[in-house]
Amino acid sequence: MASEASTSISSTADNPWHCGNRVWLCVSDGTTSGDWRFEIGEEDDLRLTIHEVSPQGVRTGQIILVAGRAMLTLGLELPEGQESDAVDGPVLLLQLVLTLLHRALPEGPEALEGEARVELGDSGEALQVGTLSASAEFPAPWSATGQVHGQTGTAIELDLHFTCGMGAQAQTTLTMRGTWERLTPPPALDDDMAVAGWRMYALGPRYQGDVLDHGAGPLDPAPTIGTLRARLTQAT
Repeated sequence: MASEASTSISSTADNPWHCGNRVWLCVSDGTTSGDWRFEIGEEDDLRLTIHEVSPQGVRTGQIILVAGRAMLTLGLELPEGQESDAVDGPVLLLQLVLTLLHRALPEGPEALEGEARVELGDSGEALQVGTLSASAEFPAPWSATGQVHGQTGTAIELDLHFTCGMGAQAQTTLTMRGTWERLTPPPALDDDMAVAGWRMYALGPRYQGDVLDHGAGPLDPAPTIGTLRARLTQAT
């Protein structure tokens, strides 16, 4: 994530865990679960593979962000006006995990050797994360326990248990597990990749009624990733 106000993921100076570029994350609250695979390229490129299970059914598909300005989807039926929610939700939960990792291991993944226990909590301050088009607050009191395991240069495994809020009705409990990697070179979108049949949206400021917000709108089809990227460059 370029920052906590971005839809994609890149390195930041204040959180070395944001430099990961291939992350698998599985989050469950006991009723719903999301299994997401993030492949983060340079210049705000992102490929996200989705497998989500809820009482409403199973949703699987792929999302590609090109330069953080175009969103392509395959296999996903997205309600009009809520298209960016499909990527915002997974990214917000990834931001939560990266925030917890930073608090538990502020020196970052390079300092991890073997297994590290995670024991975090705060009774007064909520955790807040956000993208350009969405935000989430995890109210106090909150706590996180679990472990992170790995070595420099290998995939780092994480297994966390997170709770926030108080009272049976207000409390949220999440199990979060997955892997974190930093690949060199980072994953890259193939400009020759054919994207006929993918739905395409432009990302940016737009009005929702009288309110200026950041979201997704119609975008003319393009035959390949490279064609779309060139079009975005020309429009800059």
